[in-house]
Amino acid sequence: MLKGHTFKSFPIRPGSLDCREACLADSRCQSYNVVFKGICELNNRTREARPENFVRNRERYYMKKSSKRDTLGWSRDRPAYSCKHILNSGNHKGDGEYWIDPEKSGIPFKAYCDMTTGGGGWLVVCNVVFDGSSDISATSSYREIQNYDNHSKMCLGKEAMKQFQTILSFTQLRFYCRKQNTGRTFHVVTAANSSGQAVVRYFSDLTDAMPNACGSFVRMDDDDSLLAENCHKWGEENGTYRVGKWGHSNVMQRLYNHAAFIKGRHHWLIQSSRWECDDFRGNVSIGDFWKIFVR
Repeated sequence: MLKGHTFKSFPIRPGSLDCREACLADSRCQSYNVVFKGICELNNRTREARPENFVRNRERYYMKKSSKRDTLGWSRDRPAYSCKHILNSGNHKGDGEYWIDPEKSGIPFKAYCDMTTGGGGWLVVCNVVFDGSSDISATSSYREIQNYDNHSKMCLGKEAMKQFQTILSFTQLRFYCRKQNTGRTFHVVTAANSSGQAVVRYFSDLTDAMPNACGSFVRMDDDDSLLAENCHKWGEENGTYRVGKWGHSNVMQRLYNHAAFIKGRHHWLIQSSRWECDDFRGNVSIGDFWKIFVR
């Protein structure tokens, strides 16, 4: 057995795999002792790390955590750099939480990965779900993406996006929103071309040059927005509207304030009094969402 490193002990069914499954489900667990009388002891160390604490015991047997949880991104002991890194490893477990450490800092954190949409490998950097309140503010550090489900209102600010781009060098953005009262969905991905790259650079605060809209994105299958149909009417630049560009020259938080819009018609906009997805000053319902992913 491994002594002196048990952080949790509980009864299990004798002969079952309950202890193994509990260790797999707990990010702190690195190994476990099974007591023959039907008790599981989860350890936060292994015999390799603490050989001096690995001792004979006739009432227990020791097991190291299954290699299944050593798969890239599945535990804090082996974090990935990004969702795409996990996808490329070929061992993802579908949409959900994964451990990442983009800076290779040794301080990993959990983030949400979409591994199924449009080829997968998407990391959420903005997740706003309307819950009846209107509090939303831009986060100042990219590490705040670990709070993607914290009150359902997380969105990286301008500086955080720039910081994250410098670290991760993502090449695509995906904008996704849906409102129940209109029944419409805006869902587009930046194109894998120079026009799409210009959009990524703009929203990463690497340039103030407002990118052209048409030709810069691809509509997803569920997109039925009037906004995406009329890209030549998007935007504002130096006081002139409907210039066919992403963004608005007079806003700070580009991701969620007039990221894409047709003046007075169809907007991507989140403010305390305005929650707009392919509409203009329309009603908002509990569960309406705005999400942005990078890859």
